[in-house]
Amino acid sequence: MASISRKDLQQLIDANIITTDTADKIEAFFTTKENKAEQQGKLNTVFVILGALLISLSIILFIAHNWDGLNKTAKTVSAFLPLAIAQLLCVFALLYKKESNLWREASAIVLFFAVPASISLISQVYHINGTMQQFLFTWILLTAPLVYLMRSAIIALLLIAVASWYAVAAGYDYYYSDNNVPWLYLMVLVFVAPHYYNYIKQKNDSNYLNWYNWFIPISRLICLGSFQGRTFHSERISYTGYAALLTLFYQIGNNKKASETFFANPYFKLGLIGIIVIFLMLSFENFWNDFQFDKMVFDSAFVYISAILFCTCVYIFIKQNKKLNFRNFNPVEIALYVLVIAIFAGKLTGVFIINGWLLVIALWYILRGSAQNNFALMNLGLLIIATLAVMRFFDDDIPFVWRGFFFLITGIGFFAANYNLIRRRKHLAQKKSL
Repeated sequence: MASISRKDLQQLIDANIITTDTADKIEAFFTTKENKAEQQGKLNTVFVILGALLISLSIILFIAHNWDGLNKTAKTVSAFLPLAIAQLLCVFALLYKKESNLWREASAIVLFFAVPASISLISQVYHINGTMQQFLFTWILLTAPLVYLMRSAIIALLLIAVASWYAVAAGYDYYYSDNNVPWLYLMVLVFVAPHYYNYIKQKNDSNYLNWYNWFIPISRLICLGSFQGRTFHSERISYTGYAALLTLFYQIGNNKKASETFFANPYFKLGLIGIIVIFLMLSFENFWNDFQFDKMVFDSAFVYISAILFCTCVYIFIKQNKKLNFRNFNPVEIALYVLVIAIFAGKLTGVFIINGWLLVIALWYILRGSAQNNFALMNLGLLIIATLAVMRFFDDDIPFVWRGFFFLITGIGFFAANYNLIRRRKHLAQKKSL
């Protein structure tokens, strides 16, 4: 506590000045007061950040409104005006408000958006041509130092967002050469890594860390395909690469406490949902028509990155499972290796393996949820089976009778499993009451 410590309260108790109950009430009072102050501080940070964004946009709009009536000199001055104001704000924050997170974040945000505004205006005034990739590249290079100079988490998140934009513009643009690989994106991730690591070690209760944990995996999922270029490797390689990335997310998230909220552990959720979605997609026979060895190409960055991700997953799996124990069996962690076997096994065998493993995952969650008295886990398994049943409804190769039978069994399973768990909970509650 900032106002009074537990040690001070203990000294007052030992001196018979206050009782233990009174000390607990004093501690609770100051704790509540500090929590309210912390919440108010977070709210102020949000409002300041929104205010900084609105001010940045307003300056740009004011200049745009009077743009046509200005001469070249006035346009040049107006182009640098937002940049100059933003830099002065950052200098003021560093010299006089360096301990204020509000000032540092707000001034850094204004400067972050002033840079591209100035670049765009100067390019328009002097007719400087360029591509979107070049514009984003310059924006990233000029604003990246703000992450450490202003100690700004918001700028780090915005930098990841702009780098993702750059990767999409460069990697998914098929009008450019095959070698147009967005290496700058990987450089940005490496650049912000120490800042991210600092939050993990020293500020693990910060909301900024939660945003970090969402931005980074989502960005990687969006940008992984941008490293393929124009060359098509066949969907075998694509699915394997994405499955390896999602498995890595699942392994990272699975090491965290299960009691964490959904917002605090996105790696686990994204990894689990992504793996199940890939398996559901591959449960259709039509998805296997393009899986041909003669289309496979192994000379792109995507293949090398996928190989690194796959080897990392294998290393983590071996390290976490040095002693093989059936009790620790987790079909989601093994799904990547099952997928690799399936997509190289052939069309009919692959479809059978994928559908079979989806049922294994579903049954594992049903049994685990039942054993732990957890409705969420049990219904997750039932939901996987139900989704599989719905997808098989659109499969023309399965007769209507078998589809109807599959739906009937799934519906009965939902009712029976939930009824059994509700009855067990009531029985446990009656035992405790006795």
